[in-house]
Amino acid sequence: MPRSAEQSALLREKRRTKILQKALMLFANLSFDDLTIDDIAKACNCSHGLFYHYFKSKEAVYNALMEERHNKHPEWECPTEKILAVGGYKGLELTFQYINERLHDSEAAALLLDLDLHRPFTTLRKSEPLLGEDFYTLIYKLVKKGRDDGDIIFGDPEDIATLVVDAAIGATTRRICTRDPSFKTADIQLMLSLAHR
Repeated sequence: MPRSAEQSALLREKRRTKILQKALMLFANLSFDDLTIDDIAKACNCSHGLFYHYFKSKEAVYNALMEERHNKHPEWECPTEKILAVGGYKGLELTFQYINERLHDSEAAALLLDLDLHRPFTTLRKSEPLLGEDFYTLIYKLVKKGRDDGDIIFGDPEDIATLVVDAAIGATTRRICTRDPSFKTADIQLMLSLAHR
């Protein structure tokens, strides 16, 4: 008996969701640069042709994940405009609070945060721009403003931003590996002391 249009639509959505779920884990484990369409297809037990029926590239998969976060979980998105409006040290504090909240949310929130944290470090030429937050640039701007305001230690803003992002990546990796949303993160004030004057 042939499937109805409704059954076919449900099956397509189920396959698309499976591809996105598998890709999310793979992006976190392998990084954007290292992940291939072949990896995603194998993890989903589907052919390349079936993969391309849903997505034209791995960038399209990545961006679909970011769009789903925006549409289904807007509370998981970084309040970048608010953080930049506050600026400097206080903006850095809000950024750490945001990261800490996402780490203690669901595993999906932590995995999406991991994608955001690694996004600025992708080196492969992309067929289309990647959506999501560029935490390195955000933190760099906050550190630079904090230095101008006298709230953040002197030093190269790039070095300080790298230190802060590396610490956040470490915490995110530990959260993903433990799969425990109740795991202990470093105290936000202690993290801020890395940059506070």
